Amino acid sequence: MPYKFVLAIDPDDGDNGTVVYSISPENPFYTINSSTGKIRTSGVVLDRESSNPKDTLHMRTIIVSAVDIGRPPLRSSVSTTVYVNLLDLNDNDPTFLNLPFVAEVPEGLPSGSSVFKIQVDDPDEEENGMVTMALLVGMPRLDFYLNSTTGVLYSTATLDREQIGQYHLRIVAYDKGQKPRTSTSTLTITVLDANDETPTFFPKVYNVSLQESVPRDHVVAHLNCFDNDAGLNAELSYFITDGNQDGKFSVGFRNGVVRTVVALDRETLAAYKLVIEAIDNGPAGSRRTGTATVFVEVLDVNDNRPIFLQNSYETSILENVPIGTSILQLELGLRGQRRAADQGLA
Repeated sequence: MPYKFVLAIDPDDGDNGTVVYSISPENPFYTINSSTGKIRTSGVVLDRESSNPKDTLHMRTIIVSAVDIGRPPLRSSVSTTVYVNLLDLNDNDPTFLNLPFVAEVPEGLPSGSSVFKIQVDDPDEEENGMVTMALLVGMPRLDFYLNSTTGVLYSTATLDREQIGQYHLRIVAYDKGQKPRTSTSTLTITVLDANDETPTFFPKVYNVSLQESVPRDHVVAHLNCFDNDAGLNAELSYFITDGNQDGKFSVGFRNGVVRTVVALDRETLAAYKLVIEAIDNGPAGSRRTGTATVFVEVLDVNDNRPIFLQNSYETSILENVPIGTSILQLELGLRGQRRAADQGLA
């Protein structure tokens, strides 16, 4: 390192005019030759960018005192100060101030929107401290553009959480020194869900046959419905919205299982067409609904006796009517007719 001389003059002769130099107060970064006044570095590393105020003061100022060796020794009336100009060396890597980080952005954010501002610092001077940034890689794909100077990250596509829910970006920062120094870090972009998916039943139509004798709480159908959104936007509630006027069926509010509530009676109603809706629990005003239809055929069981419409019948016939002559038409009630038909009696 270049060195610096200080010079003090004492016009006396001999020892009375011999000057001895010292640094006072002591400075850990520099030494001085007591005879020649030559100042050198002590070997302690000089760091122009040090954040220690005391070290910064010592590196930049050296206070030198002079005293002769006469009897009595006389000290100079004032000390002298040597000011050191520390020239920059490109010895600092760029530092990311807000990375690594997980940034959250809403789904549906349009292309060209500002997503995040990357902040970077380099305490070196001039070109050594001028930092440029770039995107190294994006996983699973690069749907972003980074302004290399301002550090502002922009989207280059409309973000769809159902396609890509999270991006992992690798950022590099490098200074413009003669031998550039670089740093890398990561930025994770999490796409927050928007309620933009409709609940979908698969299948949309269910055909079920049940005997009318099935017990209460019998499982009619397990409905299969899904919503590609996340969180509350994908949480579904089920309702029967049509075809259940007599209240024979229910559907699980959360699980979509259709069950019987009371006993069925084919002779009262032999078929049902239930309309089931699944509604997501997204924000009020943006909830979405899917619909399925459950056709229920009620199968007959032998649960009714034949019933005559009247207790007794009277008819008149001639005594000589031939064998096989019809003498009376008996009538059964509706249920009796059905039962007689089932038994081949009608």
